[in-house]
Amino acid sequence: MPSAIYENGDSGVEVNPTMASGLRGQHGWSMVTALVADGERRVRRLVDWTGGEGIKPDVGGYLGPLGLVADIAAATDDRGPKGEDGNEGVPGAPGEDGADGKSLYQVAVDNGFVGTELEWLSYYVNEISEAATAEAIEARDLSQAWASSPTDVTPGNPSAKTSAAAAGTSAQTAEDRAAETVIDAAAAEAAKTAAESAAGASLTNATSRAEAITRTFPALVTHVITGGYAEAGDRGGADFVEGDGTSPGGFIDAGLRGFQIIPSHERISLRQAGIVFDDESEASANRTKLNALSTWCEARKIDVEVNKGTCYVTANNGVNTGWNIYPSTGTGFLRVFGHGEDSVIKRAATATLAASSSLTWVYANANGKLTLENFKFDGNEANCPYDAGNPFAHEQSAALRMRAAAIAGTFEALELYGMRMTGLVADGYQGAVAINRFVA
Repeated sequence: MPSAIYENGDSGVEVNPTMASGLRGQHGWSMVTALVADGERRVRRLVDWTGGEGIKPDVGGYLGPLGLVADIAAATDDRGPKGEDGNEGVPGAPGEDGADGKSLYQVAVDNGFVGTELEWLSYYVNEISEAATAEAIEARDLSQAWASSPTDVTPGNPSAKTSAAAAGTSAQTAEDRAAETVIDAAAAEAAKTAAESAAGASLTNATSRAEAITRTFPALVTHVITGGYAEAGDRGGADFVEGDGTSPGGFIDAGLRGFQIIPSHERISLRQAGIVFDDESEASANRTKLNALSTWCEARKIDVEVNKGTCYVTANNGVNTGWNIYPSTGTGFLRVFGHGEDSVIKRAATATLAASSSLTWVYANANGKLTLENFKFDGNEANCPYDAGNPFAHEQSAALRMRAAAIAGTFEALELYGMRMTGLVADGYQGAVAINRFVA
């Protein structure tokens, strides 16, 4: 209502200071917000209104520095700037030691390995050495072949360039594998040293059997591990225990103490027995060692492994030449196995083959057993002519021939699995005895 105005003479107009009371306004609305993420930021979004009267305002938008904003990027970060890093806390007390993990040997046992820790170590070291050495030799030979015999050496010919490049690559591969072999050998040496420490003074190692022969081992040493036969890495390394130094592959040290091979996985390889591969001049010595090895292993039910390579054997002078196998009467059994085409028993070259000059002789004692697996006989026919004037020279010069031994009776079993025969002067197999079971 307007204020009343009164006249007051000439002094002017006086206004009544008393104002009439206005109408009461409505209660205002308060925002309800929710904290939401915007990348690493946290901002507030308007989700509702509360406490007001009348029509509720619309929701949506975000709190910005001067009020509501529609774009979340313009909203204010509710957390504020990152504070400085606090002081480093006091280290906690050390936790309890965990349980010891399994050794490599125990892991091998859990996965089916059967044997002592020393047997496993010998097997492990030999596997590393054989694999690394074989790959290095293969790469070297391939490099030499490509370098000496490219497909076409005409200047500018692409194939000549390809051969040269291949030779270079293979040479590098050989060099790399040779370096890896050194590393593998170092790892093997470290493993041997660790084994020595674990076993105490009873165990030591030598670079090779040849080196072990020159040493005088202390009385406490009863086990020796070698990294090769003639030299380290020649795949003739073995685990030895004090015993018969005259047994195949065994040795007598400079102090006249004998050590014999501990078979790895119940087997002894030809290289471990000192049989030399890829050298025809060793044929006579190989024959002697091969016969001694098979006889020794047969008596102990130990397998014979034919390593990769070519083992030359003298087999040119009638009965009892070549490789002689004597499965014993009754329970005699021998298993010989190899690695396919790469494991070869080969007759050494000769001027004339006499009668009964088979590469391998099996003396069939009663109930004896023989299994030959996965290697190759090479009769070397091109370099071993037979005596044409002797009617039996050709017939009796097979790769594998069986004849009756002193004790008569039926031979129990001859089993041939995955065997190869090549370069035959006569038959691959010739038998003159009764066999109860023949598998080929």
